[in-house]
Amino acid sequence: FPPDQGTDAQLWNMLLYNWNDDNVKPCLFDWWIERLRHALNTVDML
Repeated sequence: FPPDQGTDAQLWNMLLYNWNDDNVKPCLFDWWIERLRHALNTVDML
């Protein structure tokens, strides 16, 4: 199917993270560790 005319502007309600924000950088590694820990508790294999 060809894409519709609005696909360039669609965000699909996904969060956009600002990884370069100086307030986020200090806790970014911990955030990823917790995210992976949660995923490993939820599924058998990543």
